[in-house]
Amino acid sequence: MSCGDGWTAWCIAEGGEVVRQYDAYDAEEHGDQEPAHPAESGFLLPHQDGFPEDAFDGVSISDTEAFTARYHQIKEELRIPDTCYANDIAARLSVDPGALGANTRIEGCGVLALTACGREYGHPAGALPL
Repeated sequence: MSCGDGWTAWCIAEGGEVVRQYDAYDAEEHGDQEPAHPAESGFLLPHQDGFPEDAFDGVSISDTEAFTARYHQIKEELRIPDTCYANDIAARLSVDPGALGANTRIEGCGVLALTACGREYGHPAGALPL
């Protein structure tokens, strides 16, 4: 997930097999043909816009307060679901990155999943030795 723009992506594997891949920019450009994963249930995907085309007619996007008020009004009236990002999917399937902190206690061991390229050629050194 990028903190500098709207890019977010995830890859979900179950039983050692990839069952879902999603990339917001790719989906926006080419569509998303893959079936949704249950972890995405109840969310809009980042490339989806649940708002009607005329939802913001008469509201200047430079008027942040008015735009935000209209956004929340329409979202509530039409019951538009929240958009999910990689952190939301991670939280539903494994570990919530936003919940980790200095007081987080862990047990067990971490596992690094490598791509076919990573398995063949190795991976660059990271912050922690593996």
